[in-house]
Amino acid sequence: MTITFDSTTDSYNLYINGQYSFADRIEFISMYSNTSLFDQPATVFTHNARYTQLDFDIPTGLASEHVEGIYKYIVYEGTTQLVDGVIKVITNPGGSTGTDPYISNNEDREAQVYFRPEY
Repeated sequence: MTITFDSTTDSYNLYINGQYSFADRIEFISMYSNTSLFDQPATVFTHNARYTQLDFDIPTGLASEHVEGIYKYIVYEGTTQLVDGVIKVITNPGGSTGTDPYISNNEDREAQVYFRPEY
């Protein structure tokens, strides 16, 4: 899924699979730096048996920053995670270059070892 944040509006909607009648907030987390882009209130605009439309606002000025990339979105109801997914964010370039340090989820360099059975 791709979403384009432009400077004409700060209000956006997101369609997710499934029927959810309540949602409190939506969070975008960078899959590159593991940092939160934003955590904003969200409301369910409409829903049916196939999909739910969420409406949310982005922080002012975000559309003019260099935050393009792949993000994980998480939709919450209170502290309960309802649904998550991956989304590509496109913005109008401007502002800082957005160079964030990479923070690995595996700092101990632990590897999975697969053993081949002996027959």
